[in-house]
Amino acid sequence: MAGALLGLTLLLAGCGPLATKRTQRACDEGYGSSCTWLAKRSLYGWFGVKVDVKYAETKLNHACGFKDTEGCVALADLYLTGKPPVKADEPRALAIYKIACDLGSGEGCNKAGIQLLDRDQDQAIALYRKACDLGHAYGCSNLGDISDPDEAVRGHARALNLWLRSCDQGDYQSCDRAALRYLKGADAPRDRARALELHQRGTALLRRSCDGDGLESCLRLHEWLLYKPGLLDPVAAHAAASKACAGKNMQGCQALAGDHLWGRGVDRDRARAHQLYSQACEAGHPPACGHQAALMLVLRDHGGDEVKARELYRRSCTATAEPWVCHYLALFEHEGRGGSRDSASALARWDELCSKREIGWACRILGALYREGDGVARDAAKAQQLRERGCKLDKLESCGATEKSAVTRWRRWRCDEGDAESCAKLAANYRTGLAAEQSKSWAQILARLACSAGAMYACNLLGDMYETADGVPRSISRALELYARACEGGGGDGCASLGDVAERGLGRPRSDDDALRWFNRACVLGTLWGCTRAVRLLRRQSSEAGRTTKPDLAGVCAAAARGAESREAERRAAEEADAARAAESPDEPVPASAPGAAP
Repeated sequence: MAGALLGLTLLLAGCGPLATKRTQRACDEGYGSSCTWLAKRSLYGWFGVKVDVKYAETKLNHACGFKDTEGCVALADLYLTGKPPVKADEPRALAIYKIACDLGSGEGCNKAGIQLLDRDQDQAIALYRKACDLGHAYGCSNLGDISDPDEAVRGHARALNLWLRSCDQGDYQSCDRAALRYLKGADAPRDRARALELHQRGTALLRRSCDGDGLESCLRLHEWLLYKPGLLDPVAAHAAASKACAGKNMQGCQALAGDHLWGRGVDRDRARAHQLYSQACEAGHPPACGHQAALMLVLRDHGGDEVKARELYRRSCTATAEPWVCHYLALFEHEGRGGSRDSASALARWDELCSKREIGWACRILGALYREGDGVARDAAKAQQLRERGCKLDKLESCGATEKSAVTRWRRWRCDEGDAESCAKLAANYRTGLAAEQSKSWAQILARLACSAGAMYACNLLGDMYETADGVPRSISRALELYARACEGGGGDGCASLGDVAERGLGRPRSDDDALRWFNRACVLGTLWGCTRAVRLLRRQSSEAGRTTKPDLAGVCAAAARGAESREAERRAAEEADAARAAESPDEPVPASAPGAAP
């Protein structure tokens, strides 16, 4: 009877004031899982509820006191990372993970083991073993990673079997975890077909739940259909986010805003994106406030109200501690934008990101300030130390000079807020080290982002990286796929690349006819090197045929001239626009994680 009451309470949670009262009453009567639900709803802003971290902390303490293991683990997670105004407290987090473990939580045992691994490996192994015995797949996997070879094999095999069994029982997350193991070849032979099958099963589970008004499932479905290998379906992803937003799930509204901003499954509409970010922010979803501010200012679509933007950044940073949001707030404080200058507060925010969050670009910003004596006493030694730490944390392949050109700073700013062409140009900068510190990993990330958002130059760039094994494993098939995508999207560089591989016979039979067809198409699209290669190929064919007269190249040359003039005019206009705005943009780092589906 108690289980039925609890199930009904959880089913109704979030469905209205009456359901909330019932859930609260169940929590008061000692049903820990009801307390956990109330806490998570306030912690993450589910169903439009205003984020209230202190309230969530209180409810999680109640839940753990009522011996709800999920509540204990969630409370320990909160203390482990901290979320303003709750401060991080690692010893307390470890103690609560152990409480959850003693109550029979495999997740609690596993997370306690992770915390102890560097300090007491024997105890960590014992905790991993207990987690595995309790049926926690990650505990089995972690046990295998640090044990003798025979036990490693058993641990990994058991982990995979647990995930497969849970997937069969309807847990989409387990389907995902098992699929990832097959993709990586970590616990089983690499099998992409099996991984895709498991991801498709997980997608079917999410669709069923989303169709049944499971708004959280709609959010996960939106994510899967954008980012999971082989599942790309932006239109269906957009529909899932629309349903979540219509159900008053503000995280869904934020996802929907991103779709409109990037043109994922719907035409790009910055005004609609701003409206949705504003709606989510005003409904108490702080992450959306930061996006609203950035879109309002950077794209100059809504008046550039810096006072409002500063307040929105403050609201979002205080509630979420999201690095890029807190960085923008620090920038406004340091420069006195939208209010009085407060360099002390700005420096404290960057120092928090650098020293406690270990974010490399924040360290490099601090280093530049100490080097120039900007808002702080000049200290060359500390500046160098911070710069080196930042480069190490960001795993930059070359620290190089930290000064960037004004145009590159502008491209970074524009890329952060959804301008795909700027992301593509920035990817090229990172690949070559031109006007940016060389980083093949960032070049790959940004090229994927820009390609998925419709910048065909980025698709060709990424294809060339795959062809030449430049920062990614060599894959001719992947390169050809990306070249074709660029060409079909109107990117002349992609067509020229297809012509080049056809002429060389790379990944397919050599064909001068195919090469000439692709070079001509590239030429018409305005790619000068496509025109040049077409002319060269025609001349070679004429020479090989033993003709005494040269072929008529007038048409090709005319197309080359038209295409080159058009492309050069567009390039100059874009560069001039970038340069004109560059002085307005800060020396802004690319965020630590880049959104967007992998092409």
